[in-house]
Amino acid sequence: MKKTRLFYFLILLLFISCGNDIELYTKELSPRLANNLEVVKAITHYKHKGETQKIKALLFLLKNIDGHYAVSNVLSKEYDSILSPKEFGGQLPANETKYGIALQKLIVLEEKYKGIKSTLTKIRYDNQVLVSDYLIENIDASFEVWKKSPWAKDLSFDDFCETILPYRADREPIHHWRKKAYENFSWVMKTNPQIDRISACSIINDSLKKVLSNMIEMNMYPKRLTYDKMYKFKLGICEDETTFAVLAMRSVGLPVGIDFVPQWPWRSMGHSWNYLLLEDGRTVPFMGTETNPKVPHFEKDKKGKVFRKTFSKQETTLAQIEKDHSKIPDFFKSPYLKDVTHLYGKTYDVTIPLESPTYGEEKYVYLSVFDNQEWVSVDWAVSKQKEATFKNVEGGIVYLPLYYRQQQFLSAGHPVVVNEKGEATQLIPNKDKTQTVTLKRKYPLHKRMDDYLKNMIGGRIELSNHADFRKPYVMATIEAKPKPYLRTIKAMDTIGKYKYIRYLSSAQDSGRCNVAIFNVYGRNNRGSIKLKGELIGTNRSYRGYGAEKRMAFDDDPSTFFDAPEEEWGKAWVGLKFEEPSAVFSVDFMPRNDTNTIFEGQEYELFYWDKGWQGLGKKIANDSRCISFEKVPLGALYLLHNYSGGNEERIFKYENGKVHWY
Repeated sequence: MKKTRLFYFLILLLFISCGNDIELYTKELSPRLANNLEVVKAITHYKHKGETQKIKALLFLLKNIDGHYAVSNVLSKEYDSILSPKEFGGQLPANETKYGIALQKLIVLEEKYKGIKSTLTKIRYDNQVLVSDYLIENIDASFEVWKKSPWAKDLSFDDFCETILPYRADREPIHHWRKKAYENFSWVMKTNPQIDRISACSIINDSLKKVLSNMIEMNMYPKRLTYDKMYKFKLGICEDETTFAVLAMRSVGLPVGIDFVPQWPWRSMGHSWNYLLLEDGRTVPFMGTETNPKVPHFEKDKKGKVFRKTFSKQETTLAQIEKDHSKIPDFFKSPYLKDVTHLYGKTYDVTIPLESPTYGEEKYVYLSVFDNQEWVSVDWAVSKQKEATFKNVEGGIVYLPLYYRQQQFLSAGHPVVVNEKGEATQLIPNKDKTQTVTLKRKYPLHKRMDDYLKNMIGGRIELSNHADFRKPYVMATIEAKPKPYLRTIKAMDTIGKYKYIRYLSSAQDSGRCNVAIFNVYGRNNRGSIKLKGELIGTNRSYRGYGAEKRMAFDDDPSTFFDAPEEEWGKAWVGLKFEEPSAVFSVDFMPRNDTNTIFEGQEYELFYWDKGWQGLGKKIANDSRCISFEKVPLGALYLLHNYSGGNEERIFKYENGKVHWY
C-alpha cells in the first residue's frame, strides 16, 4: 500500500513539474481523462523520448476512447471449462466432432443459466480501466509493424490510426494480443519483400481457416472471445471470425477492419465481415477464416444498409448530433459507425411520406426492415414537413418509417417498396377492393434449402433380401428436384416380399441422405398397415450435431437425417423387417424448412395498417395451398402458422403471384 501511494505521489509531482506542457496535450480531452494519472504517465513517457508522432497516436486513442467497451460475465469461466474439456486434454478435437461436443455442452449450460445469465452481464468501459503500460505496449508494437511491414510502409498516418493502431477490434475484452499474433504470422513478411496487401491478407486468412470455424450456437457464450480463446476453442460466431482476422492481420501491419449489416432486409439477424484497405485507397471485402479478398461473400444478397465499425467518432452519426441519448434508439447511440452502403451496391436518396404523430412533433424518423418477427431500424433522417429523406439507401427492399418515443417505436407511415431505380411506392391497403389470396408457403425457399433438394436427384428407394442390397429392386428414383412436402410413393411390385428397404442418397458429392419422414406400409385384409423393423443405415451425423438416421422415422417434418461429411454421396437409411414383407407404399418427405402448408394446421393472413391486422384463423384442408378471401388489395402481407415454426416473411400479392421481400 505504501509503495502504491509513493508511486502515485511521484506521478503527481511529475504532473506538477510538467505543468502547462501536459495541458497542451490534454486540453482536447475530457476532464476525467485529462486528470487521469495513467494518461499523464503515457504522455510523459513519449514526451521525454521526444516521440511526438506517438503522442499524436496516443491522443487519437484517448479522444475516441470513451464510448468503447467490453462485456464481462462471471459465468464465462464455467463456459471456458466446457470448451476446453478435460476428457480431451483441455482442448476440443481438431476434427468435425468438435461441433457436436461443444454444442451438447453449451446446451446444458444454457438450460442451467438461461434465467440469470443476462443479469450477470456487465459493461466495462475502456476509459475506466486505462493502464498506461498497456497503451504504450500497443502503440509501440503498432508503430514497429507500420515501419517494418512491406505492405504498411506507405500507409498514411490517418489510415494507420484507424486500421493498425487501435488496441481492440470490436467488443472483445481488453487483452494482450499483439505479441502472440505477431509471433503467429510475422513469417508472412519474410515470404516476399514485394508482396502486396491482397496476397498477404489471403495467405494469413488461409492460415486462419485452419484455426477458427463458424458455429452459430457459440452465441450462447456469455461474452466475446479473446485472441487466445479463439485460438484455443477454434469455434466462434461471425463477429469472432472478423475480430480474429483483424487482430491477426493488424499485428503484422495489414490495414483491415469490419463492415456489417445490422439487419438483413430479407431474413433474420445481421452479419459482419472484414474489409482490407488497398494501396490505392479502395477497400475490398473478405470474410475472416472463410473467404479471401476478391472472393464473393454475400455479394448478390440485398443488404439495405451497411456500416463500417471505426475506432474514431464519426461526426455525422446521430450519437454525435443528438446529445440527449435517451431520445434515440440503442443502435444509434454508437458514434463509431460509418455508412458504406454505396460500396456494396447501387444506392439512392429516398424521400418517404410521413404521417403526423398524434402526440406532438418528432425530430427524427427511422427507416426499418423486417427480420421475420418485427421491424428493426437501420437508418435515420430528420423529419421535415411530413416527409423524410434517407440517404444512401439500397433498392429492391420494403422499408417502414417509424418514430421513437419513450423507448418505443411507433408508426410514422405506410410501408414503402423502394425499387431498383430508387423509386418509393407506398403499400396502402384498399379495403374497398378485395381479392382471394392463395398461398403455398409462409417463407420463401432459401437457396441453401433448394440446393439440399437438388442434391437428392438420383436418390433411390431400394428393396432387397440381402443386407448389402446387392441386385436390389428399385422401387423409385428421384428424377427431378423433389417438392419439400410429404408425398406417397406407391410400389409397382406389391407381390414380392423383401427383408430390407432403404433410401440411398444420390452419388452427388453433397448427397447427404436428407430424409425427414420415411414411413413404410404394407397391406392386409383390413387395409394399409405400417411396417416396423430394425433401424439400419449410415451411423453418426453431420458435425456430430445429432441429426442421426433415427430422425427419418420420428414423424416430425422439422427433423431429418443429415449424414456425416465423409459419407456424403453414399449415405443411406432404412429398415430390416422382422420377416420378408410386401411393400405397398412409402410416405416420403425430404429435408425441408417446414414453411410449406401442412394439412390440419392453423394459419392466419395479416396485412399491415399501422400494425398487423388479422383476417381470421383458418385450418388448412390441403398440404398444397391455403386460400383467404376478402383480402384488401395493395397491402403488405404476412402469413402466420399458429401450429408451429418461426420463419415468416413479408410479401406483396399481385395478379395471383407472391413477391417476397
